[in-house]
Amino acid sequence: MNIKNTIGVRIRELRKEQKLSQEYLAFLCDLDRTYIGSVENGKRNISIENIEKIACALKISLQDFFHHDSFAHREIPKIKPPKRTGIVQTTNRNSNSERGQTRQK
Repeated sequence: MNIKNTIGVRIRELRKEQKLSQEYLAFLCDLDRTYIGSVENGKRNISIENIEKIACALKISLQDFFHHDSFAHREIPKIKPPKRTGIVQTTNRNSNSERGQTRQK
């Protein structure tokens, strides 16, 4: 399960425990109902600010939100290094100009 799905499932779980509709949770957070639905379905890349809004509306700290088994058993993703493009940015320190110059590798 990817992180968007994990967060969405956690929000849905907490919302249902408190017997709140998506519409009412959205109202409490000042977010759109369709946004809450798409987050719960793992279709939106939610910002940490919106996670905080939702956690506050659900009366749960961010620590308690993330301190849950669904987050504890996640594998750390392998991050691939960026591809090199062959273009590097250099600064010409010998000239009076402070602008960088681009050169082909």
